[in-house]
Amino acid sequence: WARSTTVSAALSAQDDVAVTQYCLSNTAACSRWSSFTGSSVNWSLGTTQGSQTVSAWFRDAAGNVSTVNGSASFPT
Repeated sequence: WARSTTVSAALSAQDDVAVTQYCLSNTAACSRWSSFTGSSVNWSLGTTQGSQTVSAWFRDAAGNVSTVNGSASFPT
């Protein structure tokens, strides 16, 4: 359970080619790529109580993209 709508997302990715960017989203679409440093970032879940899904995409230097989904819940 998360007690806040802001959570810490621990980002980790490995690839044969260097992972250079990531994107987090509360929807199924990526809207903004950020530089990947392999650390945690603060992420806002939004205001809807209950279980929420966060999607993450990682892009390597060759342009290959992978997708990961995670979830977080906070009390209703």
